[in-house]
Amino acid sequence: MLHGDGKPLEGLLWNPYHGFVEAGRPLVVLGNLTLSKREVRLGERVTVTLDATNLGGAPATLNLELRVDGKPTASRLIRLEPGSSLAVEFAIDTSDLEEGLHVIEVGGLEAPFRVVRGRWSLEATLAWLAAIAAALLALACALKKARRRRGPAEGTCQ
Repeated sequence: MLHGDGKPLEGLLWNPYHGFVEAGRPLVVLGNLTLSKREVRLGERVTVTLDATNLGGAPATLNLELRVDGKPTASRLIRLEPGSSLAVEFAIDTSDLEEGLHVIEVGGLEAPFRVVRGRWSLEATLAWLAAIAAALLALACALKKARRRRGPAEGTCQ
């Protein structure tokens, strides 16, 4: 998306790296809207990033507003010198959202994400499985020791 000062485009200069650029006015291009996750559990944070580049010939000040499902959620005031770029980051807390599909919009760029309830992450599932396996191993060792009170225990459960 292009953001300028709203004046008609006149006096464009050709820039071999960026195409036509206006000499005396700002011209901000927003792009590369990315989300840290496309599916999150209720209450998790989503990080939203996008790139802003001033292709114009004057400094630009732009208020970027993040919207979730059309509702303003956060904003950032950025300033870009001519020819400079900036990575802009927002964080969204999903605690107040409902389950289902949601749309993030910043400066005309959109990206969907889904909020789910009750699913465990892979890390949490593996941690629980490891804890259960350790508890079962400890129980097996204790039962083996109880059965062999006559002599020293064999194996690793001494």
